[in-house]
Amino acid sequence: MSKYSKGKSDLKDKFKREMTRGIIFISFGGAMVLFLGISGNKNFILYLLLLLCFCIPGWYFLKGYKYYKYEIRAEEQGIKTLLGLPEEYTVFNSIFLKGIDGLGIKIDIVIVGPNGVFIVDFKGINGSIKGKVTEEFWLEEIKGKSKKQKSLLNLLNKKTKSLDEFFKRKNIDTKVEKSFIYLPLNETTISLDKKSENIVTDNKVLIDKIESYRGVSLSDKNIENIIKSLKLLQRFD
Repeated sequence: MSKYSKGKSDLKDKFKREMTRGIIFISFGGAMVLFLGISGNKNFILYLLLLLCFCIPGWYFLKGYKYYKYEIRAEEQGIKTLLGLPEEYTVFNSIFLKGIDGLGIKIDIVIVGPNGVFIVDFKGINGSIKGKVTEEFWLEEIKGKSKKQKSLLNLLNKKTKSLDEFFKRKNIDTKVEKSFIYLPLNETTISLDKKSENIVTDNKVLIDKIESYRGVSLSDKNIENIIKSLKLLQRFD
């Protein structure tokens, strides 16, 4: 079993925030409608305003809460899978750093082992993702509704370059060897125009890709420096 450095997941904060907002907005709007009904107010424009200002936004927030529910499940299942790596590996979750564009980014998982540094990002939705490997935007479909999202591979590439740049700034002699998008949930499917070795849906395949990599051999001192630097990028409760 690998060692685990647990940071604070921002997904759970987002989940609680969306759920709380949804409950507050819908409860307040519903209470006002009930109060107006009991008081005999027949101003239907006022009823409509309450619906537009509170109930519809509340429903929107609750939709966001359901979305994050699947992302949290994917994260939990993904971490459980990666803890199956041998004990010489260390798994860091929730790494936050400045991206190559100057904006803050989050990397779900960074793994440090004797054969290098690896990135794993999770994706979990109750639906499908479609697109072309070379395209900037892909299509996410959930229950018959579609929306564009940035290519997961482009985002992964940005995170890889950003972590490489961080190591360079810290004068740490290493770089990210391999990066993966991992889809741990059966409810999440992905369809691209061609296969990408960076996208993995099977837990055994993911573990094997990391363990079997033979690109580099890190010294104990180098591993120690990498681990210290990554702990500075984690957020804790």
